[in-house]
Amino acid sequence: MKKIFVVIPAYNEEKRLPELIKKLRTYIPLSRMVVVDDGSKIKLENFLSKRVWVARHRVNLGKGIALRTGCDLAVKLGAETIILMDGDGQHDPGELPAFIKKLNHGYQVVFGARRLDKKMPVWRKWGNGFLNRTVAVLFGLNLCDVWCGYRAFRTNIYKKIIWDSSDYSSDVEMAVAVGLNKLKHTEHFVGTIYHDKESTTGTTLHDGLKLLIDLLFWRVQKI
Repeated sequence: MKKIFVVIPAYNEEKRLPELIKKLRTYIPLSRMVVVDDGSKIKLENFLSKRVWVARHRVNLGKGIALRTGCDLAVKLGAETIILMDGDGQHDPGELPAFIKKLNHGYQVVFGARRLDKKMPVWRKWGNGFLNRTVAVLFGLNLCDVWCGYRAFRTNIYKKIIWDSSDYSSDVEMAVAVGLNKLKHTEHFVGTIYHDKESTTGTTLHDGLKLLIDLLFWRVQKI
C-alpha cells in the first residue's frame, strides 16, 4: 500500500471532505492522500490532518488543473499507482480494494462506472449515454461511463494520458488518451451518492455541450 496514492481535487468542500478522508483511512494511510485545494474560500487544510498532503491554488483553476497538480505531486512522492476521487463525497472509498485488485490483474487503467439507478438525475442518464456512444464512434473506446471521475491508473503511463483541459472535460480527455494509446483498461461498477441540488460541484448541461465540441476538436487533431 506504500506506493498507492489517492488524489482528490476539491473546491469549497469543507463539509464533506473531512468525512471522506475519515472513511479513506480504512484503506489508505493519511500520508498517501493528496488533496488539491482549488482556491476554496476557506483553506481546506484547516479541516484536515497535517499528515495529509495538501496543495493549494490561490485561485480556482478548474478540476483538470487541480488533478494535474495532485498527480504531479503524487508522482514526486513516489506513487506507482494513483486513484482519483472527487472531493464531494460521491465516491465510496469501499470500492478501492476492487480497483487495486483489477490493476494487479495486469490492467493499466481501471475506470469507475456509475450504475444507472433511480437516484441519478434523468438528464445525466441521457447525457452520459449519448457521450459514451460518441466516444465509442470517434475513438473506439467502449465504456459504460466515460465521465465518471473515480478511476485508477499506474503512474508509468501517466505521461501518455496527461490532459490539457482545465475543467471537467479532463476526465474524458484522459479516457480518450487511453483509447488512442490502446492501453489495457477495464471498468468497475461503483455506487454513487447524489447530494442536494444546491451542490456547488458536478457537471452541468453547459459542460456537456462544451465537451461535445472538445471531442470533435480532439478527433480532428488526431486525423
